Amino acid sequence: MSNVKSLENEDNLIHRIAIFLQTEFKVPHGVKAELTKRIPIAGGLGGGSSNAAATIRGLSKLWSLKLSEQKMHQIAARFGSDINFFLRGGCALGSGRGEIISPLDYQAVNHIVLVNPGIFVSSGEAYRIASPSARKENALEMYLSNWDACDSFNDLELAIRQKYPEIDELIVHFESMGIPAMLSGSGATVFGRCSSQEEAMQVAEIFNPLWVYIGHTIKPYQVV
Repeated sequence: MSNVKSLENEDNLIHRIAIFLQTEFKVPHGVKAELTKRIPIAGGLGGGSSNAAATIRGLSKLWSLKLSEQKMHQIAARFGSDINFFLRGGCALGSGRGEIISPLDYQAVNHIVLVNPGIFVSSGEAYRIASPSARKENALEMYLSNWDACDSFNDLELAIRQKYPEIDELIVHFESMGIPAMLSGSGATVFGRCSSQEEAMQVAEIFNPLWVYIGHTIKPYQVV
């Protein structure tokens, strides 16, 4: 069950993974899952993928499956390209199609303001209309060497901004205040990096009544 009725279906990743684990490991009983959605649907924030990762970890413990980290990552890769990241969390490099996770040194980034314009962007559509960028072919190496936000970019952003003016307007608004901003994932959420908590709160108020959240990076999960 969920506080968002449209998510109560058999295509939900929580349901699909639960059925897979139950069948694969011949679990003789089921489980009741309750999903409380607190972030926008199709917001580019990895909500479904993080739910999937939590389901794998949670059912491994609840059903005493004792899945190894390697096995959990193998299962995660069957269902998506970024579920593996959420099995670990923190700061990491995703390669392959995103499922190969290499840990990176934790970098604290505070005063992040996320804003969602209230529209839905399909991940499939985003990847279909996007074109690889030619800018800074060595941008990843540069970013990992100096952690300068100026070396980061999102290849999906240009096409999404062109198709969805609401997203373009958000980024332009952030930048007009001197705040670096970028599309989160495939959208529709945009995030800006403020210099202080006070500035973040002021920016959040400006974007009210849109969905707004002030956050920060977190360290990797402690595996227990």
